[in-house]
Amino acid sequence: MTMKKRLINSCRILVVICLLIIGAWMHPVLASENTCPCEWTILDSGWRFTTNGGISAVGGDVSQWQPVQVPHTWNAFDGADGNPYKTHPSYRRGISWYALKFPSPKTVNGGRTFLRFNGASSVADVYLNGQHLGQHRGAFGAFGFEITTNLCRDGENDLRVRVDNSWVANVAPLSGDFTMCGGLYRPVQLHTTGPVCISPLDHASPGVALDQKSVTRDRASVEVNVGFSRSQGRSNQADVHVTLMDATGKTILLCKQLVVWNGNEGRVQIPLNVSHPHLWNGVKDPYLYSVRVELLVGGEVQDSLTEKLGLRFFRADPKLGFFLNGEHYPLRGVSRHQDREGKGWAVSAADEVEDMAIIREMGANALRLAHFQQSESFLDLCDREGMIVWAEIPLINQIRNTTSFRTNAEQQLVEMIRQQRNHSSIVMWGLFNELYHQGPTDPCENLVSHLQQVAKQEDSSRLTTAASNQIKRSQLNRITDLIACNIYPGWYGDGKPAQMGSWLKDWLAATNDCRLGVSEYGAGASLGQHEEWPPRKPDPGGKWHPEEYQTYCHEEQYRQIIANPAVWGSFAWNAFDFASDERDEGVRPGINDKGLVTYDRKTRKDAFYFYKANWNFEPMVHLNSRRFTNRSKDLICVRGYSNCEPVELFVNGTSFGIAKTDEIKRFTWDSVRLKPGENIIEVRGYAGGQLVSDSCRFDLSSNNTTASVR
Repeated sequence: MTMKKRLINSCRILVVICLLIIGAWMHPVLASENTCPCEWTILDSGWRFTTNGGISAVGGDVSQWQPVQVPHTWNAFDGADGNPYKTHPSYRRGISWYALKFPSPKTVNGGRTFLRFNGASSVADVYLNGQHLGQHRGAFGAFGFEITTNLCRDGENDLRVRVDNSWVANVAPLSGDFTMCGGLYRPVQLHTTGPVCISPLDHASPGVALDQKSVTRDRASVEVNVGFSRSQGRSNQADVHVTLMDATGKTILLCKQLVVWNGNEGRVQIPLNVSHPHLWNGVKDPYLYSVRVELLVGGEVQDSLTEKLGLRFFRADPKLGFFLNGEHYPLRGVSRHQDREGKGWAVSAADEVEDMAIIREMGANALRLAHFQQSESFLDLCDREGMIVWAEIPLINQIRNTTSFRTNAEQQLVEMIRQQRNHSSIVMWGLFNELYHQGPTDPCENLVSHLQQVAKQEDSSRLTTAASNQIKRSQLNRITDLIACNIYPGWYGDGKPAQMGSWLKDWLAATNDCRLGVSEYGAGASLGQHEEWPPRKPDPGGKWHPEEYQTYCHEEQYRQIIANPAVWGSFAWNAFDFASDERDEGVRPGINDKGLVTYDRKTRKDAFYFYKANWNFEPMVHLNSRRFTNRSKDLICVRGYSNCEPVELFVNGTSFGIAKTDEIKRFTWDSVRLKPGENIIEVRGYAGGQLVSDSCRFDLSSNNTTASVR
């Protein structure tokens, strides 16, 4: 090879090396992603459980304890079976113990290990290798500990957790219309990092806060607030790299900053400015950027974290309602409890995906996560699906006017905000639900005023709200930025469902310019209980909850809600039936049957399809009372819902003509005559040349006088 060729090849090699170095400098994420020592491990199997452990459970033998998987609750069944005849104690509230043996994780270069609990109900004491790591009070927030120095480096570690879901005077909630399931009902995780890391111990927050300082259609200004810590004696300086990526993973911005701090903890704020941002626009376009934060010492990544970011702006107008990104965006949604049949609170990620799919099928664009902080994984789904979320703390029904209770309520609020503030779906923090009142010196107002200040100090970018059922206590209803009312015309108390309109006028008058929403409305419905149309008002605390009356309530209540443009949002109660063990009504003791879908998620009630017709643009038609199979009257009313126009009814293959749906997507044929025996009812809808249909069977017999028909 000639000298000239050697020189050319050497130059080529040098150019390639330079390009690699430049590329690694410009794209540290790619250059370092395989060397980061941070890792998450889920501790789900190998657990032991007992209800009989005493103090000896800290280090005693666990071989006879019950094997369980975590997430786990001991109230999956007894918390939803009711106690109508007082023949046995209500669901178990008390102390239980969990135990797990696990090997020490492998770390490099003096790395650190943290233990994270995503939910333990409701007071948890954690022990590792006989040492008490600490206690957490509150059933819904995550919490964690650093266990680097507590680990057995060359052997197994013995983890014990004492969990108690007993009523506690200084821990919210003090009461509530739902079962307080006990247990380690959300995942438990190990987290390893380098010796310098993004801190996971700030109220179990991710350690990175994405604060949207200003967002318009032309420009978005975001402050990336990073908290970090170091092992004793380790470097007190680090390079922080922040990378903003679009939805495809393409890098848009890259910011670097060298930070030096005193002590073992530090914090840095790094601004991101985006021109002409792609906005997160609710269910229409839930666009998410990614923000990756890396912490480097000596060029080596010690820890990294990626958070999703949806850029949006919003407001609530006292006269015109809710606006998202400058456009009118009425919030039409449901409330959700986190439990389901046979599992209680210990639901899986697949269960949460199914819940979201059902809610989206309905067409809802908003969710009230009642009455407590719900899981990170479900909020991830809300971000991706474009749901507008009301997240709230469990300050329900009553309070105690003590320093310890006030401290716990504040703790649960701070935990919720710091842990969930990066979720773009959340636009409002809920501070209370249906607080009862003790008189003119009511301590509720002082506590809620304090929580309002805390919420604004923690996060001034979002609205605060609350759910009230006390129209006369207007001062309490004026503390939060927004207020909403829990009202059930036609179900609880006197009145009819159509009186929702006059009730809302009374609330608006009582709150003046306070921005008003509807946080709860609806009625109960038990499958298998039916009435001919029109249904009569049942006793809400009784055993008769016909499905037809629930649909009637939702139709009339919702009609009045949408007629009032000042209402910023409405949330039907509830998406799903849920456990409330003290209840004894409807078909199933222990269940609140106001859900639009059954507790096992297998059956969508007629009222579900009412909202699907109004909220979902996919062509559909649905016949009501399809489970009311056995009929005793030959002349009936055929009703249902459709977003198609027109719809045509067929009875036993014969057309009964075409009908138009009304303003809330209902269709009705009065005086439809059935023949003795089997009758096939079919409705066909037409939308843009597309045919959709629904059919059911009604059996007419004079002997059909079953208990399911009043």
